[in-house]
Amino acid sequence: MVVFFLSCSSKDEFSLYNKPALFWYNQLLKNIIKTNLDEADETFVSLKSEHSKSVYIEPSMLLLSKMHIKHEQYELANYYLDEYIKQYPFSDNIEYVKFLQLETKYSSMGYRYRDQKLLLQIKDDFDDFIQNYKNSVYIEMVKSMRTRIDMTIYQYNRSVVGLYDRIGKTKAKKFYIDKLNKAFRYKDLKEAKPIWYRHLFEEGKI
Repeated sequence: MVVFFLSCSSKDEFSLYNKPALFWYNQLLKNIIKTNLDEADETFVSLKSEHSKSVYIEPSMLLLSKMHIKHEQYELANYYLDEYIKQYPFSDNIEYVKFLQLETKYSSMGYRYRDQKLLLQIKDDFDDFIQNYKNSVYIEMVKSMRTRIDMTIYQYNRSVVGLYDRIGKTKAKKFYIDKLNKAFRYKDLKEAKPIWYRHLFEEGKI
């Protein structure tokens, strides 16, 4: 019985090689319908490794990126979007893909104030899109997200001013006050309070 089981397993495993591209694409769609993204990712690897020039690779990358965004798996989504841009830089979908990438980065910012360098990099990415796609159908959404990023950076700088004021770092405080003055349009902005239960997760109580 053991020998029979092993021989069947080997046969099944072997049968999943050298399949046509359409087979892998259909398998990927089935995995997505079942919301089995791990298997969908593995199926994509098989599709790409066996059929690197297949016409099914491009739609597969778009589908997988959107599904990972939907399930808040932003790193994986961004991986597929990055690969898409590298592989299809002249695609008709490139503007849409770059918009999706901005949306992914915006959604993945996480908690406020945690990584100023990341915030500034995301801000630059938004500025690049606004500069390069001035007539994009997504431009207003991009500008709206860009404004929210400005507000987040403003709140970060304001919190740093408060910190340096408490510990008596006068020069550092002045540096960040100058930053706030340059962003005068947000001077009446009220700091958003984090949701009440967030500290439970941060302190390991849940």
